[in-house]
Amino acid sequence: MTRSKGIFFFESILVGLACLINSTSLVQAQSMAHSPDLYEQIDPLFDFVLKSDPGCSLGIIEQNQLSYEKNMGLANLDWSIPISTSSIFDIASVSKQFTATAIALLEIDGLLQIDDDVRKWIPELKVYEEPITIRHLLNHTSGIRDYLSLMNLADIDFNNVFTEFDAVNLITRQDALNFPPGDRFLYSNSGYLLAAHIVRRVTGQSLRNFLEEKVFDPLGMTNTLIWDDNQEIVPERTTGYSISSEKWEIDHLLNFQMGGDGQVLTSIRDLAKWDHNFYEPIVGGTSLLDRLHSRGILNSGDTIDYALGLTVDQYRGLKRVMHTGSWGGFRANITRYPDQQTTFILLCNRSDGTQNLRVTDVADIVLADHFTELAITDMNLRSDGSSLEQQTQEDPRVTIKPKQPNPNSLKEYTGEYQSKELGVSFLLNLEGQHLTLERPNGLTILNYSGSNRFTGDGLIISFTEPNQMKIDTDRVLGIKFSKTGP
Repeated sequence: MTRSKGIFFFESILVGLACLINSTSLVQAQSMAHSPDLYEQIDPLFDFVLKSDPGCSLGIIEQNQLSYEKNMGLANLDWSIPISTSSIFDIASVSKQFTATAIALLEIDGLLQIDDDVRKWIPELKVYEEPITIRHLLNHTSGIRDYLSLMNLADIDFNNVFTEFDAVNLITRQDALNFPPGDRFLYSNSGYLLAAHIVRRVTGQSLRNFLEEKVFDPLGMTNTLIWDDNQEIVPERTTGYSISSEKWEIDHLLNFQMGGDGQVLTSIRDLAKWDHNFYEPIVGGTSLLDRLHSRGILNSGDTIDYALGLTVDQYRGLKRVMHTGSWGGFRANITRYPDQQTTFILLCNRSDGTQNLRVTDVADIVLADHFTELAITDMNLRSDGSSLEQQTQEDPRVTIKPKQPNPNSLKEYTGEYQSKELGVSFLLNLEGQHLTLERPNGLTILNYSGSNRFTGDGLIISFTEPNQMKIDTDRVLGIKFSKTGP
């Protein structure tokens, strides 16, 4: 397969401009699974997309046929190039199923075991109390801290060039885990970054080259690749956008040169070929499918919904296999209802795409005659359309704020604190009646929450030992900082 670069750039612009006369494209297969009237019910779901805004591409696959495809909005605002059937999107964490596929194929070929100790392949990983297996990485049960959260905490600029090797170095510097391996599920991009690195260690190939040879080429996914070269030109690639102060801004992270947890660039048409492999597996056979759908089991014996790069659960009484993705201004969702042989693929180059156009809303229309349960109310949906547990009413006693400590007692916390794991120092100062945390990326006012704990900007800071500070975020727990000066 030839993957050409710069000479196609101008050609791609001409193709995009030729499509400009029709900024809304609707392509339906000759043999549609439903009447046109049903598909027309989907059109109003796109009303939030203006012709001059970034947008989304939606494909519906039924009985192995791409029965519906609709594109709205612009792939690039600078040139007013519309999204088309061949537009290339960054699918973010939807990429994880391809990394899991690479690992599964290596196991099928006898080159590794999914239950191998990760240190067999990455010996520089710290020795923790319990071994971490490759399966733990793929199930998000390893306890390894999320490297993107670590980067944010350390104020590593996401616009800097950052490679697979940089991420491995950051991960292997961590002295502790979020929790013992297998104890719980906590989503961590680090697991899939390390899985990609294992592919390199086992085969001598990058994940990109391995997948091109073993998956993308055999399936005819000629417009799919892993973005690992920030100099590369990708024909018909969309630009990612986020809205700020009612204006669109480019939100396209170009300098992450890696694969594993994300970075797959592809289109609706190529993903339809990937979907077909779940019914007639050219790549990997049924052995691959069995592995990808094998859900994780915790040390307690409980089974989680997350399998290998896929979430396997139910929606309105039907089995569902799905994954969502979010990176910069890109949003993606692939949701498959295997028993109905129906798949929904949504790719957007705007950060509010999957929030405004939910795959569950499309499924409610197309599979209306198949569901056995009532639709979940809006109150119980995440932005990606997956269900939330019903929340109980808060006990008012829980919401009572603890009494703020005397400012004089807060002085003992002030000073400079250093983390060897992150390679950064933070300053704690006392301003008025509040502690402030000065980090490289800004100042955080801390609020006392009781028991020597403080919160602010998504951080939970605790002081359980003299001159020691611990910080928790959503995907990083217990990062230690030691006081180095007054």
